[in-house]
Amino acid sequence: MMTKKTSVILIDDDPFTLAMTKQIVKCFVKRGKIKTFCSAKDALSYLQRENDLPDGEKAVPGIILSDLHMPCMDGFQFLDEFARLEEAVRRQYSVFILSSTSDEKERARLFEKTSFDGFCSKPLTPGKFMDLMEQARITL
Repeated sequence: MMTKKTSVILIDDDPFTLAMTKQIVKCFVKRGKIKTFCSAKDALSYLQRENDLPDGEKAVPGIILSDLHMPCMDGFQFLDEFARLEEAVRRQYSVFILSSTSDEKERARLFEKTSFDGFCSKPLTPGKFMDLMEQARITL
């Protein structure tokens, strides 16, 4: 169980995968918030609004887990748009792609993105989530 407040944003166009991923995360995140989005555009809108909150309501550090293949805006485009957000928002999050892709060229493209912090293959498991939190340097 996490002892510090943590913010987790989950982005996936598949409602079942999103619900399952949220259940795994809820096992660990007892303080803080978990936000789910079926579209990367909606997640970006939330992140932009979050930056406009009064200082006392700013988001706590956390992670973003985004699917790679989604309609309208895919994970590559999300990473590009995330990189354009205010630095104050970008500093708060580590962004991981959670995907079932086995395409090595796609994975290699991810490493070219400045906002990309790591890749995790689906499905998310408790062990994988703990590894991501460690990579993000979020104390459990």
